[in-house]
Amino acid sequence: MFFVALAWFQTLWAILVVATLHRLLLLLGAVGNGAVVALWAVTRTSGIPLGPNAGVPEAAETVDVLSTVFEILVVLGCLFLLYRGTAGRYLGGRRVLVGTLALGLVVVSLTSGAVATWTPHAEEQVGGEQPGHVEEPPADEHA
Repeated sequence: MFFVALAWFQTLWAILVVATLHRLLLLLGAVGNGAVVALWAVTRTSGIPLGPNAGVPEAAETVDVLSTVFEILVVLGCLFLLYRGTAGRYLGGRRVLVGTLALGLVVVSLTSGAVATWTPHAEEQVGGEQPGHVEEPPADEHA
């Protein structure tokens, strides 16, 4: 659920940035995405800090590495725009805003759907048992 909420937040942030390019939004984007990158690094090196698997590092998979690279690019882009002093300039007309809104809603809908239909791998399930797996009794040695 954290990642679904994060996707919604990042999409709404992107729409607001396209609409206004406000300095505070750029700062929020740099800090927020930087915090997500830091959290990702901690969960891949030291493990998630809370919960039943606290202290167990997670494997870095292609999807989350790619997402983290994009978040780093967002941080760099925000810092660049802040440095250049482009905050407060209007980026585009109504078409740009409507297009960004439509694209953002598609991305968030697909992300939400993917998370809603996700099922854990066999090794991630409680007890490491596969779905539908029935434990067979030990063979009788005297038979």
